[in-house]
Order: sequence, then structure tokens, then C-alpha cells
Amino acid sequence: METPEKEPQVSVPPLQCTVTVERTQQGRPHCSTHKGVRLMLGRNAFRDMILRMEGPRHSLQWSLDKFRLHTRFLKEGKATISLQDTNTNLMMSNAPPHQLLVFLKVLAGKKAVAAEGTAGTAKALTARQRLLSDRPVAFEEISPLTLKEYKGARKREGRPPLKEVNGQKQQQQPGASPLSSKRKMQDSPGRKSKVSRFFNPTLLTAEQRKVVQAVSSGQSVFFTGSAGTGKSFLLQRLVGSLPPESTFITASTGVAASHIGGCTLHAFAGVGTGEGSLEQCLRLASRKAVAQQWRQCRHLIVDEVSMVDGLFFEKLEAVARSVRKNDKPFGGIQLILCGDFLQLPPVTKRGEQRVFCFQTPAWERCVTCTLELTDVKRQDDPEFIEILQAVRLGRCSEAAAEKLQQTVNNCVERDGIKASRLCTHRDDVDHINSVHLNDLSGQERVFVSVDSDLEQQGVLDANTPVGRRLVLKVGCQVMLTKNLEVGRGLVNGARGVVTAFTHGNTVMHTMCCDK
Repeated sequence: METPEKEPQVSVPPLQCTVTVERTQQGRPHCSTHKGVRLMLGRNAFRDMILRMEGPRHSLQWSLDKFRLHTRFLKEGKATISLQDTNTNLMMSNAPPHQLLVFLKVLAGKKAVAAEGTAGTAKALTARQRLLSDRPVAFEEISPLTLKEYKGARKREGRPPLKEVNGQKQQQQPGASPLSSKRKMQDSPGRKSKVSRFFNPTLLTAEQRKVVQAVSSGQSVFFTGSAGTGKSFLLQRLVGSLPPESTFITASTGVAASHIGGCTLHAFAGVGTGEGSLEQCLRLASRKAVAQQWRQCRHLIVDEVSMVDGLFFEKLEAVARSVRKNDKPFGGIQLILCGDFLQLPPVTKRGEQRVFCFQTPAWERCVTCTLELTDVKRQDDPEFIEILQAVRLGRCSEAAAEKLQQTVNNCVERDGIKASRLCTHRDDVDHINSVHLNDLSGQERVFVSVDSDLEQQGVLDANTPVGRRLVLKVGCQVMLTKNLEVGRGLVNGARGVVTAFTHGNTVMHTMCCDK
């Protein structure tokens, strides 16, 4: 006898964050801020949805009968629940962005389902009836949001839960893409419905889960792996699971920092180039604004750490302990380091000694957990993966060399997408791309970036992987330089070809999908 497949569902764990409660009484706002509290969704004895806040000093709860969600700054770990009956705003901040998204989606989905279920039913109990009721005071954690409930909530006038609450349409953000045409395609007969990525996210491998567990336990972690093992994807997941106000995202170079939405390690540290003496670095880091940033930091993420000079890392560790007045390794900051020492070495001047971070005593003191990702996701040919891993270690056997030599005349073009050609210098890349673009017939389409700060335009151009001016034609080869949708294969390095220009948008075909 076969066991029926369990319906996908999403549970909502307690949300750790800061809550500012704003009440309006007699036209005057009254605010109180509660840091380090836990928010939980549940139901009382009357099956009303309740939001409970538990903190070291206060425990409060509110009935979620009529409310609106404000999620404009969701990616920054901020959101507001406006309780309309009591003129109260619950302003959440410093919440892990991914956990906040799950929390609000379950909240909105449950409310939408409740609104559907109560339509046309008996009138709710009055306040007097509730007071006179002999039902015991209770708080039961809310049940997981099922896929059936989620789909039902989305069908309400074709809006997803976070776009509409209590039957009141929220105004669509200017410039947002319309949803109607896509929805009509999904609802057309014969079209296979897809499970929402909210219920079917890209799952972590066992190795990636170990990294997440180590970070969650507070250890300073260094995780590494060869190309294609999901280091960038995992780093994004870790960023979404940490509180934004005390988490600083950095990388060894400006280009790497732009990929993860952070700044360079030098910019965070505030020590200039870091080439001065330790005393000079301490003076620079002791400036009021810089020192405040150091003291605020509890989690420091460093991508491409292999390019950080070991002597500079030693200085930073000493600066952290001094500025934060904390003798623990790196001043008590949790380090989350990512990179591959077999790919990119530290950048040094000619004649200078090259010292890797892991060769320093500071590394031994600070990094308590080292994990390696070995499950390659970018390739699926075991033999090719084995050759790549050997080359990564500087080993290329005669058999591997012969195997590679046999592919010289292979035609790898597929669906108009040609093989990538690797060059050692960017000037060579630009020249080859220009020659191939000029060989294509058809009209050029020019896309120019718009920079909010014109004074920093040169800095942005130098530290981003794409130039300020992009010229395309139908038939030209393109490559993504940033992860867009990992689950669909639209990742950094994905190749494609431009097939059309429609309504100001560029349509391209990739190996995994049309975009």
C-alpha cells in the first residue's frame, strides 16, 4: 500500500527582531521600542489569529483582525503591521530578511484563507460575549501554511497574499510588471501548473546545511570549494538569515562586493589601503563613525577571502580587538569567510612577499570551523568534473591532457549559444566582443546605466563587472554576471543569445529557459 504524498507546507518559526509599537491616542503618537524580542503567530480560544511578542521585560499580544502590511523595505529586514481597529503600528526591524518574508507570507496567507472562510457565515462574537465566555485563555501556535491555502489566497482577484489583505487592494508599485498576462498563461487549459518556489525552494545540500548550522551556532566559519559548488548561492542564504543591523557584507575587491550587495573589506575597516603601520591603522579606525561601525558589527561576511593579504588580515584582527575593547579573537565578531585559495591568491606588488590568510596566527585564533563544498552543481559529467578538480590542484595527468586534446575540434554550439572563450586580460575580451558584434547585421540597441551619484560614477564603473554603456544586437552572445534566479539556472556565468527586443525589454534564450 502506497503512502499518499504529503502536501507541501511552510511552517513559521518565531521571528527574532526589534519591534517599535506606535499607538495613536487622542491624536498623539506614543512609541515604545522592544529589542531582541520574539514574534509568534497563533490562535486564541475563539480561533482568532493572534500576534504575540515575548521579550526579556515585556510580553504583549495583539488580535490580527483587520490589518495592513507594509513591506517596501522587506529586503532590509523591516516591515510594518498596521492594526486598523486600535490605530497601532507594529514596526519590525533588524529581522533576518528571509525569515521575515516567510513570517509575513504565512500571516497574509492565513488571513486571506480566513477571509474566504468567514464570507457569508454567522456574525462573529461580540466583545461582551467574549468576556462572558467560559472558554479557557489559550494560545496555540498557528498551523503551517499549506499549498492549497496558498493557491486559494493567490486566486483572490489574482493577487498574491502580500499584495492584498482583507479584500483591500494595495497600490502596485510604480514600474512594477503587470501580472495579468502571466496569470492567464498559467491558468490556460492544458498548461501544467507549477508549484510555487515559496513551497519548493532550491534545497541545500548536506554540505551546505552543515555550513548553515555552524553559522547559526555562532562559530566563525570558513567554507570553500571549487567552482560550481554553490558558494555564492549559500552566501546569499546566509545573508538572508542574519540580522541586517549587526551584519556587514564585504569582499576583498569591489567587483566581488558588487555581486553580493556589500562593500570592500577596506571600506568597512576604515583603514585606507591598510599599507600603513598598525598604529596608523588604529588611528584611522578610531574615528567616531568608523569606530561606531566596528562596535555595531556582530557578524562580518568576507567573500573571496583568498585575495585578502595575510598581513592585512593580521592588522584587522588587532584593530578589531582594540577598537571594540574586546580581547576575544577579532574582537568577538563572528567571521563568515568564503573563497577558494586554489583559485585567486592575494594581490601583492612586485617583489613583495605573498602571505595567505590561513598562514597567519590570527587565522588560527579566529577561524574555528573549516568546511569544504565538494558537490559540483554547474557540471553533470563525472569525468569532466574529475579533470577540473585535478587541474584545480595543479595536477594534469597525461590521460587527462589527452582527453582534453580530443575535444579541440568539437562543435559545442547549441541553440545559437557558442562556447565561451577565456582570455587573460579584459582588453582582449573587449576587442573580441567588439569584432563579433560588428559582424552581426541589424540595428544596435544601446543601454546606458543611470547613476544616482554622479560624483561616484568613476568608482562605480571601475568596481562593477559591466560597463556603463552596453551595446546589443539580435544574435549577440551574452553572459550573466550576477545571480538572478538560482532555481531557474539564471546564475552568474550563465550563457545565452539575444533573440529579440520587445517593448523596451531584451529577450534572450539560455540553456535553461527563455528570459
